Amino acid sequence: MPKKLTRDAQGEWKRLVPELLRTRILTKFDEGIFRVTIEAFDDYLRCRAIVMKDGYVIREKRAEGQTITKKHPAETVMRNAWMRYVTGCRELGCSPSSRTRVAPGVSARETPAGSPVQAWAQRALELRRNVGRKRR
Repeated sequence: MPKKLTRDAQGEWKRLVPELLRTRILTKFDEGIFRVTIEAFDDYLRCRAIVMKDGYVIREKRAEGQTITKKHPAETVMRNAWMRYVTGCRELGCSPSSRTRVAPGVSARETPAGSPVQAWAQRALELRRNVGRKRR
């Protein structure tokens, strides 16, 4: 998992990875699209925080002394990040309408060693194996 993600984006990573591995949607070939999808979610969250703090519009003083009101630049970035996130989710089958169009790939065990997804894959497999086992 990328270390510079917000806490909520890390939560999204943790929420999606086990299910995408269980359904065999996430493979070594999908690591890039998954990472970009989560980074888009992170961008959205960061921009949303700015917009919620500053508002959707800002006032700007022109050289002529005139004050204008315009859309907050972070709002445009936020909207673009949301669309990148939604597009990535569609590619990965994370929406009801796209789920029927996405076919499972190779097993989580086949993800490349050393990749962030592979580490999560191994941990998810270990947790799945230990579910229901009593601790000694």
